[in-house]
Amino acid sequence: NSSPNHWAGHRDRTVRTFRWTDTATGKRLGLVQTAEGNLWRIGWESKDGSIEGCCGHLVVYVDDLMVLGPSHIRQGFLTRLQQEWKVSTPETVGKDQWTRFCGFELKWDDDTHLRVAQPSYIEELLERHRVQRSRNTPVAKSDPPEEPEVATAEDVRAAQALTGELLWLSIRSRPDISYGVGMMGRNTLKNPRWSMNLGVQLLEFLKGTPTVGLVYGPCDSSHGEADQLSIPRHDRLLEAFSDVSFAPGGS
Repeated sequence: NSSPNHWAGHRDRTVRTFRWTDTATGKRLGLVQTAEGNLWRIGWESKDGSIEGCCGHLVVYVDDLMVLGPSHIRQGFLTRLQQEWKVSTPETVGKDQWTRFCGFELKWDDDTHLRVAQPSYIEELLERHRVQRSRNTPVAKSDPPEEPEVATAEDVRAAQALTGELLWLSIRSRPDISYGVGMMGRNTLKNPRWSMNLGVQLLEFLKGTPTVGLVYGPCDSSHGEADQLSIPRHDRLLEAFSDVSFAPGGS
């Protein structure tokens, strides 16, 4: 047995030595570690042995690895990896089923849009809390009681547990429930039963939207779905949309 840190050092030293020949170009490939230690860049080996350019990436988490790039790059790396260590059967992210990596699940919506979600985790939550109905919105408009509830320690623990379960989801793939989770977190001690009711509403919303998640795709250079942008979209443009809380009474 060895500590995770000891294994990580051994893994990184070994991966740094990987070299293989790309079947598509005949060039020698290798990896170089980026400033983010768990992200590696796959590039071409130069005459002095250094790695230049970029034709793929490797993400590592302890002994879970994800390689990204064209199929011949991925296959070349996996072949070299299997020469070094015994590994489980590699999985490829596709359109027909979810592929799990580090608690996330990935699937291609089409040839250019990748969906990152957590449907299995949501299913576990719904089963654990015996959720039967679904709703179309995350939470109904509701304010916490003005006076703190008279609650038991068991009430507080239950509210804290559900808040933690939903927080894990909101910060990884479901920012659409962040507002409700934040409200729960601020009320677990003062109003745990109110907080639990909010959590049940969020669970019911998740029951109707289990595969909703983050979608990554190329920039489309349009003026937005409603033609709302004064300039076309581009890679250096950040769009932010606010919730007009007091509409139609506010401006």
